[in-house]
Amino acid sequence: MKKKIVVMLLSACMVMNTASFSVSAEAETAAAEETAAEETPAAEETPAAEETPAAEETPAAEETPAEEEPQEKFELIRLSTEDDLTKFVKLGEYKGITLEEQVQEISENYVNTAIDYILKRTPEKLDENTPAELGMTAYISYVGKIDGEEFEGGSSDGYSLELGSHSFIDGFEDGVVGMVRGETKDLNLKFPDDYLSEEVAGKEVVFTVSLLDLYRTPELTDEWVAANNQTVKTVDEFRQLIKEGLEVEAQNSASNTAKWNAWDQIAADSEIIEYPEGDIQMAMDSLNRMTEMSAEQMGMTFDEFLEAQGYDQEAYDALLRENAEQMVQQNLIVQAIIDAEGLDLTDETTEQLKTQLATNYYASSMDELAAYYGNYEANSAIAMMRVLEFVYENAEVKSTVIKDESVNIDAEAAEAAEEAGEEAEKEKTDEEAEAEPAEEADAKANP
Repeated sequence: MKKKIVVMLLSACMVMNTASFSVSAEAETAAAEETAAEETPAAEETPAAEETPAAEETPAAEETPAEEEPQEKFELIRLSTEDDLTKFVKLGEYKGITLEEQVQEISENYVNTAIDYILKRTPEKLDENTPAELGMTAYISYVGKIDGEEFEGGSSDGYSLELGSHSFIDGFEDGVVGMVRGETKDLNLKFPDDYLSEEVAGKEVVFTVSLLDLYRTPELTDEWVAANNQTVKTVDEFRQLIKEGLEVEAQNSASNTAKWNAWDQIAADSEIIEYPEGDIQMAMDSLNRMTEMSAEQMGMTFDEFLEAQGYDQEAYDALLRENAEQMVQQNLIVQAIIDAEGLDLTDETTEQLKTQLATNYYASSMDELAAYYGNYEANSAIAMMRVLEFVYENAEVKSTVIKDESVNIDAEAAEAAEEAGEEAEKEKTDEEAEAEPAEEADAKANP
């Protein structure tokens, strides 16, 4: 079935992205693995990119708004063309509401899993005399042949394979075990009868495999900590830092989930009396701009893009109006709360949220974010975030701890935990430094 690109509420998507703890990245990885598995008969799934020591880690270009020269600077605007919103929206309860918040308990399993991901960022390259073992990462090239002929997707010039991950068909990884760097050998194997690609299912295959490099995850030692972390120096300190960071991330995730549950409740209890046509037009212009940008990025004219997505102009206009009404509904409620509470979108809380939003979208500033997504979308996102912060601060939050031993964390979450832990450690150090002069002064005053 042809995939259709549907215009979405960018502001909602942008804010919701800030609520992810580990699920979103894990889902993306799973989707990538599924796609790769369909295209690569030799592999049942593709290891994550962070397991490839041979390549330097670089941010995804498509996720980096900063690559585009700013065309539009961020400027605070009102989300409605109307000054008095009372005749357009009737707000439901939003202050003093009760919210349920579930915080994941950070067990030793969580800490160990996060540390394992972090250690994998600094793999140790092994010498040419070390034989490959299960648990090591083998960087290989391979050529697969069926009846003496190469087949599509059966070869690679460079592939990072974690031995024991069962990423390839039975016998492949076992065949690599024992090889040394520079060695080449043939693996005589057979694809499973129920293999996902019917073209090769049940067939015998010969893989000529060369071991290009061999890596091992380093052990966590005081020496490794001192060499790879500027905040702490020992294993115990590092484990505590990671645990504190995971706790910060778990709390942030729980809080963000509670905020979005609050929004669902507020939106359901509020009533849109009438859509201001000026607001509808503003939203349609913004959404239309995003569609035009998508067409340009794909090297198409606007009409070609619509045709490729299966829309004629009439169907597109109807979809545009529908999505514009959804965006205006959100913005009317948000702006009405801002008006009712006199919220200042230049205060310290909002400035922190701006930094958070820009960082989550790989932009160095709100200007870059506005240049990429548009000033209207950027304002919608930051206003929504500020309102949700206000609602959360004024809610009755009932927090419970989830004691779940199953570990739901990925490499991105582990890295975020390390950063959060370092930030928490820095804040404690700063507080202690500020407290010292006061203690000295007190000692002098009271000898």
